[in-house]
Amino acid sequence: MTSQTTSQFAKPRIDVRALLGLYDPADTTDWGPIRAAQMNAGSQLALFMLAANVIGAALITLAFAPTVPLWQLASWSALVAAVGAAVAFRRLAVRHRTERTATLKDVRETVLDGIALGAVWSIAPLLFGSTANAEAAAALWIIVSILMAASAVAMAALPLATIAFLAVLGGSAAVSLAVTTSPALGAASLIFTVLLSIGCFARGKALVVIRAGEIALAERDETVSLLLREFEDKGSDWLWETDAQRRVVRANPRFAVSLGVDPKAINGMPFLQVLAGTAWESGNFAQGLREMAERLKKREPFRDLLLPVYVDGAERWWEMTGSPRFNEEGGYIGFRGVGSDVTEARESANKISRMARYDTLTGLPNRLLINETLAVAMAEAEKWGSRCAFMMIDLDRFKAVNDTLGHPVGDRLLMRVSERLKQLMTANDVIGRLGGDEFAVVVRDATDTAAVERLAHTIISVLSQPYEVDQHTLYIGASVGLAVGPRDGRTAEMLIRSADLALYRSKDAGGGIFHAYEPELHVQAEERRVLEMALLPAPTDPAPDRHGRWRGDAERLPPRAQHCAAPFGLGQGLRYLRAGHGGWRHRPDLYPRLHGPAGQHLHRRQPQGRCGQCL
Repeated sequence: MTSQTTSQFAKPRIDVRALLGLYDPADTTDWGPIRAAQMNAGSQLALFMLAANVIGAALITLAFAPTVPLWQLASWSALVAAVGAAVAFRRLAVRHRTERTATLKDVRETVLDGIALGAVWSIAPLLFGSTANAEAAAALWIIVSILMAASAVAMAALPLATIAFLAVLGGSAAVSLAVTTSPALGAASLIFTVLLSIGCFARGKALVVIRAGEIALAERDETVSLLLREFEDKGSDWLWETDAQRRVVRANPRFAVSLGVDPKAINGMPFLQVLAGTAWESGNFAQGLREMAERLKKREPFRDLLLPVYVDGAERWWEMTGSPRFNEEGGYIGFRGVGSDVTEARESANKISRMARYDTLTGLPNRLLINETLAVAMAEAEKWGSRCAFMMIDLDRFKAVNDTLGHPVGDRLLMRVSERLKQLMTANDVIGRLGGDEFAVVVRDATDTAAVERLAHTIISVLSQPYEVDQHTLYIGASVGLAVGPRDGRTAEMLIRSADLALYRSKDAGGGIFHAYEPELHVQAEERRVLEMALLPAPTDPAPDRHGRWRGDAERLPPRAQHCAAPFGLGQGLRYLRAGHGGWRHRPDLYPRLHGPAGQHLHRRQPQGRCGQCL
């Protein structure tokens, strides 16, 4: 994974005129700090160039003393020293003013310094060169060449002023050589001046590019530092770093504060020991810490690794992210990462999860958690060849409490019921509320069938005891339906349905008992469904009048069907005849089923009669 950083100086494309200080370019580059760097570089070597000018003038004075009047040499040397000193002190004077930023005017004014120095030095070749002997002439050209080369190198940060100095002095030297010796030497001197100017410009450009990069890097470092300070001051995260031996290096203050220790105290300590705390001696490490140790050992990156950390005896949860570090040669030098305290977030997530899986009234597991627990128990039973059990509990006469005393009393009664159920549960059992007055029990290991049945009887007995709620003595009961998996259902959904059918049988028997699932319960349920569908009026069936009597349509039936319409209602009579989708066909085989278990609930819903022809 690579990252590319862009900045205004990422690509060193420097405008020539801006570099020379001729104008300000209309771009996003801030040339103020760059020109300040140019001015500071010139001021740093100001005294050096002053010394070079003074020494050069003294050497020329010694070389021309036999041929040139001493007062001329002294006057010229004094002038060089004066101009050189003026230029040096001028540059030193503006050093503090241009330390951070400089204007275009500041750079342009340095051109006058270069021209002045060049003009003073051009006196020597123009005035003294014509009267010099061979030794003096050689000394003059050597000193001038060295001075020009030194200026081109030392003062390259101010290319315009330096090029002006080189142009004036080099041009004077070229003219003097062309006049006194030969045009070829003058041309050579001119070429030498041009080369120095080009070199000075190239070096000045390189210095500007370097300085621009330094400025950009400093700005980037400052931005990163500000972000890190804001990150550490306002955020709950911190940085951590280890060496190749997995020891803490440069302990972050926030990291140390989160541990409740001094940063200096943990520098050099094993990182895992710092995180393990008191568990380091016992070796009883959390799973997250073991996983981190394995990743550190294998030098593998990790992300969002959750582990518990004990700070002042209190458990905190940290989320750790880290990646290995390597040097330029590819050698492993340690790990670096970010840690954060997610205790509050974890507690909030646990609270949300609990709200989604626990009943708010009773605090018992709700239908979702009961289903998940039953699915796990079914999987374990299938894996180990054992059995699990599921009980559905329905409270008897609870609706009467709600109807007479109100729902608040009913809610408090449900809380009392849940308290009694909790006292009956063991580590092998899970009790939950499915909704309303229905509860459920998951028995993880139901190998002992007798123990499961005893638990069912105990639940009925305990829940049937009287309750004292708001100065009311309340009597309710309980009915229980039991299903054993995987015998009565291969999946959690099937097992719940089987227990529901068993509970239905218990309620049909009057309540207050428990009934285990039997295969015939499923057959009876299917018969009830078929009968109920058969007895429901068809969309085209005639409807009773406001007195509940069927009028005018019984005569439409075949003669043998008219007697069924009177006692059972016309809609039922039609369904008897239409059962089996065979058209107008009499079904005397359906009537006896209405008086069996499959039709008992229909007796309570619709009036039933007897048909002599159906017996």
